[in-house]
Amino acid sequence: MRSALFVASLPEAVAWSKFLGFVDGKLQPHAKSIVRIGENVWLLDVASNPAPLAWLVTTAEHHGIRYGILPFDGEPQWLPAGFDPNTI
Repeated sequence: MRSALFVASLPEAVAWSKFLGFVDGKLQPHAKSIVRIGENVWLLDVASNPAPLAWLVTTAEHHGIRYGILPFDGEPQWLPAGFDPNTI
């Protein structure tokens, strides 16, 4: 697995804010290997740094938030006609 898409279900607002509060602090030092695509979606470069995926999974488990992981064998490649989320 080279990269992965982590998608968390959106629970009630209180649980989500606690989840984000903990996750944001843990993921900040690893910002170069993470792209947050949406409110509840992260694209992770697992090959260079697996720690963010581990933090997301353990924090979701701790807060009872359901999640899914979509693994990719290759590096994310954005179509030229679209946009690169790293530049937003």
